[in-house]
Amino acid sequence: MDIDNYDVYRRETPKVSIPEGKIIYINGKSNLMYLIDRCMKALERTSDSVTFFALGAQINKGCLVLGELQQRYGFTLDFDIFTKTETMIDDLIPYVDDEDIKTRERFKSAMIFRVYRKENFLNK
Repeated sequence: MDIDNYDVYRRETPKVSIPEGKIIYINGKSNLMYLIDRCMKALERTSDSVTFFALGAQINKGCLVLGELQQRYGFTLDFDIFTKTETMIDDLIPYVDDEDIKTRERFKSAMIFRVYRKENFLNK
């Protein structure tokens, strides 16, 4: 599809695809230190695991958060990483009024990081 004659309006990330429960969503405006502090507080106070979701270019930021948590907690943490492909929908609005508005699907990579305390460190 030739999109030269269209304005492309990207819709917001579909929050429906993010799993239910307490999950931290990483976006472009998220401050890295705030994310690390929020994950640390969740690990210390509320539960023994924390899950965060990164989409597209923010996967790198999710890896940085994971690395920082591992550095601070050492061998007391373990983690799972799940990859996913999200379908994004864009609205294509034509410059000419005679044409109809179209939609376009594109795919983005996503990662779900789950960090939890190891079993043998929970009982001590």
